Amino acid sequence: MPPENQTSESEQKKDKTDLPAIRTYKTDAEIFATKSKTSFVSAAAAEIERNNKASFEKRPPGFFNKIIFAGIFFVLIAASAGGIYYFFFRPEANLTAKDPEMPQSLISVDEKKVVMLDDDQRDTLLEKFKAALNEPFEQGKIRAIYFQIAREGGKVYLPPADFVNISEISPPDKFMDYVRSYTLGALSKDEKNFPFIIFKVSDPEGAFREMLNWERLIVNGFRGVFENLPVFGESNETFEDIIIKNQDARMLKNEGNPVLIYSFFNKNLLIITTSDRALAEIITRYEIFPPN
Repeated sequence: MPPENQTSESEQKKDKTDLPAIRTYKTDAEIFATKSKTSFVSAAAAEIERNNKASFEKRPPGFFNKIIFAGIFFVLIAASAGGIYYFFFRPEANLTAKDPEMPQSLISVDEKKVVMLDDDQRDTLLEKFKAALNEPFEQGKIRAIYFQIAREGGKVYLPPADFVNISEISPPDKFMDYVRSYTLGALSKDEKNFPFIIFKVSDPEGAFREMLNWERLIVNGFRGVFENLPVFGESNETFEDIIIKNQDARMLKNEGNPVLIYSFFNKNLLIITTSDRALAEIITRYEIFPPN
């Protein structure tokens, strides 16, 4: 007779058949739930948490430090790339990196000279214009002179209103209402360089009325820009109507010699210069080589 503390062979077999063949979360949870009288769902959740904790504890030391440093590294790389992009491609960089587009010349010219102004002072403009005007160049040629000045956002070409204000040629207030663009330059002729300015106007009749009002003071206004102009009073009696190259013109004389002359060519181009021969040459240039 077997001892009391020994189980029978049939009971051992029964115990073995009660155990699952493969251990899973489900079987572990069922066993845990049976022993602890816990619900199957709670037991399964506890089993998953224990396994996750074990996996977490098995990760090598410094693992999370490496993740943090890697994240910081990529943030720095992204910030650096963004900074480089902004520096080279920001709107201000594009403005300063490129030269401004040169204004269209109102006359066909043989050469173009750009003069950089350090400031917007009258003395600076007149000094640099006279230097560009008196620089020798080939006879019979025309040189256009453009002023550039540094403004916020980059360099710009000096627009008509700014040239008039800085040079202090002092036209009537309404005159500038008709001006759309201008070209300043010099004609080399007879071993001299004759200065000229051409204004493109929107209303020839209105501009001509303002020129008539300007005549009594125009020499005083242009004395700084055009050299060797005599001193006159406020009388316009010396102005006279003349015809040059089949164009109506107005001329101011001093002791029988031309001092200042202007004409509206093709109505919308006002040419002002110091010599009737220079005006004739400019008109001829228009007739042979009209600007684009």
